[in-house]
Amino acid sequence: SLTHGEDYLTEHAPAPIRRLLGLHVPRDRSREPLTTSAEREAFDGVALRILEDHCTACHNPGKIKGQLRLDTHEGILAGGQSGPAVLAGHPEASELLRRVRLPVEDKKHMPPKGKAPLTDDDVAVLAWWIEAGLPDTGTLRELQAPPSIRIAFTRTLPEPERQAVEELETRRAAEYEATLAELRAAVPGSLRPITPGEQDLEYTAAIAGEAFGDAGLETLAAAGSDLVWLDLSRTGVTDAGLRVLAKMPNLERLVLRVT
Repeated sequence: SLTHGEDYLTEHAPAPIRRLLGLHVPRDRSREPLTTSAEREAFDGVALRILEDHCTACHNPGKIKGQLRLDTHEGILAGGQSGPAVLAGHPEASELLRRVRLPVEDKKHMPPKGKAPLTDDDVAVLAWWIEAGLPDTGTLRELQAPPSIRIAFTRTLPEPERQAVEELETRRAAEYEATLAELRAAVPGSLRPITPGEQDLEYTAAIAGEAFGDAGLETLAAAGSDLVWLDLSRTGVTDAGLRVLAKMPNLERLVLRVT
């Protein structure tokens, strides 16, 4: 304990031994189904994952340093001996981020000396989660995490998992592009991802003019949940045809000029 730290003999002990000693048993993430970054829960699958890698060894039910638990959403919100660990919407004022950004030689730097410090990607993802309001539920896609955050999180994963995620995302993108090709052949206009490689779509029918009408809009509904921007200006759509918009729950931008 004096030379290597109090958890030197138990840090990497197998789960049965840790249970026998009444110690916290780290979660085995390797047994979880493989998903893309966009499909992961912002707290349980992303923010908590980073905290488990760097923080929960000292902030768990069996070892609560500074009276702070970082293994649950409730524990994070409750804060510890030094007050709130995070402030929803204010990453720059959150003590958790202030501590991990301190110089490594600073005694208040977290995690403590000898532990792997957080990377820039780790910090960027946690800062986004705090700025987003500390959501307990919702995926990165549902919470509209920017592509830079999704990519940053992927880089925080262990190398084998990172490669598997990137392969899955590449395969999904190719399959999705094939689906889009069928839709493009069926309707005039421009249908494309807002951000390359993502599934949030924009569609512009303006160049088709009145040749694009209610039937075309009904066909377009096949991509309904992915449509975010929709430009129907100068087309032949009618009030009756707009009922199909109910099949596009994630629509944020709708243009109806000269219709």
